Amino acid sequence: MRIGIDLSGVDDKNEIISFLNTFYEKDVTIVSYGIPQDLNFIKNEHIEKIICSEEVHISDDPARVHRRKKDSTMIRMINDLKADKIDISISGGSTGAYMASGIFIIGRISDVKKPALATVLPTVTEHKFLLADLGANVEAKPKDLYNYAKLSILYMKNIYKIDNPTLSL
Repeated sequence: MRIGIDLSGVDDKNEIISFLNTFYEKDVTIVSYGIPQDLNFIKNEHIEKIICSEEVHISDDPARVHRRKKDSTMIRMINDLKADKIDISISGGSTGAYMASGIFIIGRISDVKKPALATVLPTVTEHKFLLADLGANVEAKPKDLYNYAKLSILYMKNIYKIDNPTLSL
């Protein structure tokens, strides 16, 4: 598995860099996307470094980042995800820019107008609990909620191999 990590936009780059310097997992490759001064601090030979010349800032227009900052850490990582160079992408940067750029670059599933943010919440049992939307869409229509439910079911079936996941709205 190849995991892309965007070093730009995170609250504390030092924590991420410290993690990367100690990370090693036999079947996992971390691909870090950063500007030169950030990547200089990564001393782990198991981490691939992708040097970019730009960063996405919270003040950037989310709908235009994918066109205006083509050599940014976020956009290079999303393009690599689309090209199957990485399997997963992680960014602590602008959520709006990340989601909008993902839609513009990778595309969306037909009939799904709005994507939903989702996370698996930790539980005290082995039960998996996926929380979808997370309040990111303040004007979700019934069709959007239906699509979030469909996507959540597909996620639980394919990622966690749960044949008949329970769904609640």
